[in-house]
Amino acid sequence: MHRITTVVVSTALFLTGAALAWAADELAATKAKTQEQEQTRQKAIESVKKRLKENPRDEGLRRAEGCLERSAQCQDMHGLDQAMESIRHNMEKHPEDQGLHHAMEQLERHHQRLEKEHMERERSMHRDDSVRPDKPERHDGSEGMHR
Repeated sequence: MHRITTVVVSTALFLTGAALAWAADELAATKAKTQEQEQTRQKAIESVKKRLKENPRDEGLRRAEGCLERSAQCQDMHGLDQAMESIRHNMEKHPEDQGLHHAMEQLERHHQRLEKEHMERERSMHRDDSVRPDKPERHDGSEGMHR
């Protein structure tokens, strides 16, 4: 009986230790990924700022900078399209600038998110329209008759 208890407790401790080690590895991997994403974001912002210094009148770059720094500014599809076009143009001039490539990836993700939100709003509005009829139906037997 004592041996069985010892084996069960040892197995439980081993499995608990393995689970804790796995969780610690996952946490470290998540932290490393988050740091890498932030570094990529910062590199994109620096590249956009550098190109903006070269061409301070480029409204698309200004919008891209704002969007990359504060994603809440990426709510306007037209402005986002303008920012993406400006980044595309700068990527053609400076293909070696990895920060611009990162900026384009981030702007594309914002664009996809906006499109998805727009589609969901349209579906919701369509669903609402299909639930409530345009003209109220009359159930008193006088449909189509005018008094």
